[in-house]
Amino acid sequence: SKVFPVLMSGKKVENLSCSFISKNGKLIFLKGEAHPLISNDKVIGSQAFLRNITEQKKAEETILKLNNELEQKVKVRTEQLEKSTELFSKLFNLNPASIAISSLTDAKILKVNEAFLNLFGFSYTDEVIGKTSEELKILVDFSQRGKILELLKRDKRVINFEGQIQTPVGDIKWVSTSIHIIEIEGTPSMLSVILDITQRKEQDVIHVLSGVLD
Repeated sequence: SKVFPVLMSGKKVENLSCSFISKNGKLIFLKGEAHPLISNDKVIGSQAFLRNITEQKKAEETILKLNNELEQKVKVRTEQLEKSTELFSKLFNLNPASIAISSLTDAKILKVNEAFLNLFGFSYTDEVIGKTSEELKILVDFSQRGKILELLKRDKRVINFEGQIQTPVGDIKWVSTSIHIIEIEGTPSMLSVILDITQRKEQDVIHVLSGVLD
């Protein structure tokens, strides 16, 4: 033991820790300090002042175990979030449907995919990010936005809302829009999925005209 040589040199031992098995088989932890007993400048013995820290030791071990478990859970959850983020990113960017994420508070566009740019006739994301649909002038009838906001306020979502959009070069298209409210980094946002239904609308018109002619 390293304690004995220190005591024999006439010095006290601080932060002394030891453990032993009690008669009933329990492990007991003690902590304290030991002092040399000196007579005529000679160490003739020692005495120790120890307190039972078994419960404290158990509490520390429990806290350490809980911390380790928490760290493991955080690690697993972080890995899951990273995988979910990667999956969402792939689904967002590679989706053939036009998708946009915009702020619920000011309606500014935060993120769009390639299909959105193609549908609305833009070449770069920089042309749309940070702007609203009003600033981009992509709605033929801007009152549509008011109707969409009413539906969002009432139902918390919009499903298959049909309306017309226009591209920067003036092309008019029919679209079906579905919107869900999501949270991104604690900020309420709108996830919009927009489908081009122009061809279907044109066929509907043809069917109506054919019925009239018949």
